[in-house]
Amino acid sequence: MIDEQRYREILDSYGSEPMRWPAELRAALRDFEDNNPSTKAWRIEAQALDYMLDSYRPTVDDRTEKILASLPTGIADRFIAWLAPDSFTSLWKPLTAGAIPLALGLSLGLAFTEPESTQSNVAYWEAEERAMLAPLSLDIGSDWGDYLGGSGD
Repeated sequence: MIDEQRYREILDSYGSEPMRWPAELRAALRDFEDNNPSTKAWRIEAQALDYMLDSYRPTVDDRTEKILASLPTGIADRFIAWLAPDSFTSLWKPLTAGAIPLALGLSLGLAFTEPESTQSNVAYWEAEERAMLAPLSLDIGSDWGDYLGGSGD
């Protein structure tokens, strides 16, 4: 059985809209409203509260960007940001990083190579050329050694 206290509890809990009320109590609550004229004022009061709650739109302070910006970046992210800068004026960093090993390799290569005589270079390249241009047949015969500059024996 529904009494005034239970009716007010239902209005406070579920609101003034009968579709929000529990299905098993809906018919009993409607009968109670029909038999008690004082329920009309309580229902109007609950409707005003429902309207106020439904129309309330809180302001949203979106701090997502600020939070993400304050997070520490990993070493990989910092390296990528350094290697591919956002501005053109910061382009000197990756260019310098690429030029230093190039200059170091060039200087070490020039410092540790021995100058060869022109005569030995020519002989080397001629032998290379003969090997590259040698016939590819299996029946080479005695001409093969002559072709490479040696004896065919």
